Amino acid sequence: LLYLSACNPTLLGTDSLCDPSFPYENLYHYTPDLDSLRFSASAPSYYTENHNAFSIHSHTRSDSLAFIPIYAATKKKYKPVAKRTKPVLAPLPDQFRIIRDIRGDPLAGMPPLSRTPPPFVPTGRYTEERKRGIDALHSGDFLWPQERLLVHQLIAQQNAGFAWNDSERGQFREDFFPPVVIPVVEHTPWVQKNIPIPPGLFDDVCDIIRKKEAAGVYEPSNSSYRSRWFCVVKKDGKSLRLVHSLEPLNAVTIAHSGVPPFTEQLAESFAGRACGGILDLFVGYDERRLATISRDLTTFSTPFGARRLTTLPMGWTNSVPIFHDDLTYILQPEIPEFTQPFIDDVPARGPATRYELPDGGFETIPENAGIRRFVWEHLTNVNRIVQRVRYSGGTFSGTKSILCAAEYTVVGHRCTYAGRVPEPGNYDKVLNWGPCRSLSELTRKNAPFDWGPEQIAAQDDLKRALANSPALRPLDYKSAAEVILAVDTSKIAVGYLLAQCDLDKPSRRFYARFGSITLNDREAAYSQPKLELYGLFRSLKATKRLLIGIRNLVIEVDARYIRGMLNNPDEVPGASMNRWIVTILTFQFRLVHVPGIQHGPDGLSRRPPQPGDEPYEEEDEDWIDRLNGLLHLINPPTPLRVASAGTPVFTQAEADTSPLEIPRSDAAELEDARLRDVYRYLTTLLPPATLATDKERQAFTRQVLRFYTRGTQLFRRSADGHNLLVLWPEQRLSILRQAHDDVGHKGVYATTALLAERFWWPHLQADVVWYVRSCHLCQVRQLRHVIAPPITSFPAPPGVRWHVDTMHMPGPFKYYLHARCALTSFVEGRAVRRETGKVIGEWIFQDILCRWGAACELISDNGTPFVAALEYLRKKYGIVHIRISGYNSRANGVVEHPHYDMRQSLFKAADGVQEKWHQHVHHIQWADRITIRRRLGCSPFFAATGSHPLLPFDIIEATYLAPPPEAMPSTTELIASRARALARRAEDVDRLRTRVYEARAHAARQLELKHPRSIRDFNFARGDLVLMRNKAIESALNRKMRPRYLGPYVILARNCSTAYIVCELNGAVLDRPIAAFRLVPYLARRTIDLAWLDDDAYLDVSTARLREMEASRSQGDDDDDADSEGSLDEEDLERDAPAR
Repeated sequence: LLYLSACNPTLLGTDSLCDPSFPYENLYHYTPDLDSLRFSASAPSYYTENHNAFSIHSHTRSDSLAFIPIYAATKKKYKPVAKRTKPVLAPLPDQFRIIRDIRGDPLAGMPPLSRTPPPFVPTGRYTEERKRGIDALHSGDFLWPQERLLVHQLIAQQNAGFAWNDSERGQFREDFFPPVVIPVVEHTPWVQKNIPIPPGLFDDVCDIIRKKEAAGVYEPSNSSYRSRWFCVVKKDGKSLRLVHSLEPLNAVTIAHSGVPPFTEQLAESFAGRACGGILDLFVGYDERRLATISRDLTTFSTPFGARRLTTLPMGWTNSVPIFHDDLTYILQPEIPEFTQPFIDDVPARGPATRYELPDGGFETIPENAGIRRFVWEHLTNVNRIVQRVRYSGGTFSGTKSILCAAEYTVVGHRCTYAGRVPEPGNYDKVLNWGPCRSLSELTRKNAPFDWGPEQIAAQDDLKRALANSPALRPLDYKSAAEVILAVDTSKIAVGYLLAQCDLDKPSRRFYARFGSITLNDREAAYSQPKLELYGLFRSLKATKRLLIGIRNLVIEVDARYIRGMLNNPDEVPGASMNRWIVTILTFQFRLVHVPGIQHGPDGLSRRPPQPGDEPYEEEDEDWIDRLNGLLHLINPPTPLRVASAGTPVFTQAEADTSPLEIPRSDAAELEDARLRDVYRYLTTLLPPATLATDKERQAFTRQVLRFYTRGTQLFRRSADGHNLLVLWPEQRLSILRQAHDDVGHKGVYATTALLAERFWWPHLQADVVWYVRSCHLCQVRQLRHVIAPPITSFPAPPGVRWHVDTMHMPGPFKYYLHARCALTSFVEGRAVRRETGKVIGEWIFQDILCRWGAACELISDNGTPFVAALEYLRKKYGIVHIRISGYNSRANGVVEHPHYDMRQSLFKAADGVQEKWHQHVHHIQWADRITIRRRLGCSPFFAATGSHPLLPFDIIEATYLAPPPEAMPSTTELIASRARALARRAEDVDRLRTRVYEARAHAARQLELKHPRSIRDFNFARGDLVLMRNKAIESALNRKMRPRYLGPYVILARNCSTAYIVCELNGAVLDRPIAAFRLVPYLARRTIDLAWLDDDAYLDVSTARLREMEASRSQGDDDDDADSEGSLDEEDLERDAPAR
């Protein structure tokens, strides 16, 4: 209301303020005393009737500056952190990568500082008036007159690196810093209603927009985007800043994960320095250009029309990390010795000492006794910092930059030579407290309230202690002075302080940290000894980051028994206390007892929990258990029971009693030798005689540092303290056997992980791989399936090659004889009652040979009925030219795959009456023949006859496939027509064969793509050891525990169809070749003598039989089950288990 009274009175009567949709949350125009009042449609009348004391009047533009403090006082935070819009977490495409490339030497041409600075002369933009402003910023008597002239000389020579208004503001060079492209995901443009400008600030806001446009920060736009903006009051409380509300843009922006450094660490690094400075870039974001392609995203409405930003937007989620990285990149040669930027603030770090002299003076530079050495060094560093930023195109604010001062503020921390001290504004309220008034009405009745001189004196004492509190001084890690960690614990909290003693006067302490850690109800219930130990544990964890690198740590406690608890951890009950002790003992320190009345942190341990205290989250301390072997206190060990009983498995290796050796490469043998040299050096301190050069000796020293000895054992150090026992070659095989054979025959990863937790030796994983892969039990029970490389053959002509098979059916006709042409897939079939050689032979003769001519090849499962059928044809009809190819379960899919379609069609045609399926065989076969195949591009009928079938609806609807002749054709015309048809027939057959071949080739390529790791051609040679896949158990439900592979076997030869002839280790040859996909290599741990392979007489078959098997065309599938219909019983499935 105060703000409204200072603005145009018509504001309260506007429709916008009376509209409930008006964004009042962005105005916050109400005072704390009238918090209950909210703007609504009745707000003007309420104000008129009840608050006549406030006058509403208009004002002129000259009065507007007086209203900005009122606006600042009533303005709330724009948006809570929890409600801020979060960007998109997604990978950043390469086109959005921020490029920074500063070329050349930034310090080339840097104007040097004169050791005898001349009197001030206005130079460039550094005028006399601006010099007075710099003097005001460097007020006081800290700088000597000559030093003040040196400051003016630096600014005058570097005046292009400073700016006092927008027209002088610089901009990062685009050849060094290409414009930023905003990374966004796919989205819909947004249009937001603008926030009304307060009338009292309208003219000032318009002036700001004009200046921004004149400076090139704003430019006209006509994009489809519109974002909101608002104004905030700057820190000076007198001027405004425009902030763009870019929540919609932030919601579609790919997040930049960079974060600024920790403010406390940054401020601490600038405390305790001889002097320092703080440089602030002049509107830093406006010095970084935005790519033209991204500017439309920032479009907003103004009184002058739509405008868009040309520089990094203030309010965009990625502006902070991008600009911080820019400035860090520019100043990286000066980081961290002389500066450490924080977004657009560049604090300058002065020397560590002021070079005090014994007489109380300061060391000066030789050329000028009016310039102290530490000031000269500091301003020289500042000159380089300004030069680097100016070289990149940036400018610092001339009205905010402090080049050299004894006290300066870095990210909210007041830094001095003594350390960090509180800002005066932070404790002014406490100093202004008056005498306390009675609270007896709120606490106790009938209790007198006494506030006399003693109480006033105590209050004043507390105020003086706060005002004169010692500065927090960072620890000097290079000093040999003691660092004190004083700890005290009560049932309320853990109090601690961290200080460093003066090297010259040890009784003097410089404090670095004060801390108080409140305890929860469970921790407060600990006994006092346990509390003291826990408090030491918690304080060490809280200060761990600061204690790393301290060489002389002293811990002060007021409980004597802590020393005994640390020295005798075995007498301390409970695993938790042992954990605390182990954690405490990881620090190197000296424990000192201090009487309670002299113990400093006693008051800090009396601090009760306060609102806003973060709850303590216990961290995972498993590393402590691994470090000192405390797992037995937490999880009592259980006896290890190893099952030793089992069925013995005979292998050739077991018959060999010679010691087994792990195969080692030359590199592994060399590392084992080096390991023995390390052990010899650690036990005798005698270096190897082979170390000839310094480089070799240094490498050996680095290797020695990774190990240590304990008794006769060698251990390898680990970064997490989990040290590993080193095993020698003679110990490794026994450990491998226990880790693999006695723990369930696990795989390579599990066995390696089990050993790596406890042991180490060179090439441990390689040895585990060899042992696991050479394990006989693991090899015969492996689940590996090998697929033979596909072979694509050109299809035979129509009717030359037929695939035949038998399908079991229900009813009196128990079998369906099924045949398919290899090229056209033309079906021939018959329903039969019995599966005998005579029945099958008559079917082959009548339906195949008499219809299609002399077929050359039949592909079947080589079952007894089909062999008998060919014998029947030979005896009755004298047909001897038909050859039965070796059964190949994968190649016979031409007939086996259509089994399902035929069975389903027969069942549907019989209307579900299974026993009547045989009545519809001819109908279904006709339907199958005229059905167009995707692989052929036509029907099997057309592929076989060259003409399209004539269907019933062709006759009914007269859908002639060719126009009828106009007259009766002559004999010559008929012959010519048939000749043309026959000519096209040859073309059709060639095209058909090509298409089928391409389909097969495509299927082979798809198989290779689908199983790239399973398709293998091992190309075994004679004498190789292999395992044979036991396919008999794969489809059985009661034999899953049997070996998946049989063997090992020995390769003898390979037949014409790539199948292998194998034998047992005793020379017993298997009676048929084995398919390549059923064989995998066998890895033997010992070399097996196979010299008997050179003599064929050692084999149990004749040479003639061996040559016959080599010349056979069997593909090795002869012993598979006949089909997927289960035509063979369980005993038949065992045929591929060869006799031993």
